Amino acid sequence: MHEIVIWDPEGTVSQGTNLECEKNARQIESLRARGAVLFPSVPDRLAVNPVGGPYIRHWGEGWDFESAQAVRGCPMLNYVTPEMTEVHWAARIEPNATNSKPSGILRLVALSGVMGSVTGGLTRDGMPVDLAKLPKPDSKGGWIIRGKGSIASTVQGYFASTLYGYTTGVRVKWSAVSFV
Repeated sequence: MHEIVIWDPEGTVSQGTNLECEKNARQIESLRARGAVLFPSVPDRLAVNPVGGPYIRHWGEGWDFESAQAVRGCPMLNYVTPEMTEVHWAARIEPNATNSKPSGILRLVALSGVMGSVTGGLTRDGMPVDLAKLPKPDSKGGWIIRGKGSIASTVQGYFASTLYGYTTGVRVKWSAVSFV
């Protein structure tokens, strides 16, 4: 098994670095201790399809989530097979221009209606993320939110997902999702 680096707050390990768990256990532990985001990874899948591994997308100045009604944002795309049963996701959020206290929820959902994509059921273990319960912002002025769940897809193909929720006071700087 491997872990792939999605985000290192210190920037010393590059995004996309694949670390073999047994061989790099101390480095992985150190990265997690300092708040890095790592997802389980199967390196062979990275060579099979351009989106066969984690999907990471930076949203420039940020995708603003400021709505009392549930909205979708930050669409993502991955290649899935029936053997993949776990989904891991994370997002970097920061206060938006309103500077209001973050509130509401965000979670990962399937994005239906994307031409050519397969369907699959997502379960939400530990989701949604309640933004009103966020701790104080980190040293960079934001938060990492994350979730884990399971997927059931009966065919291989492209699976579209998106963040979904009603929130105030936040924008998403980047989002990532991976299926293993």
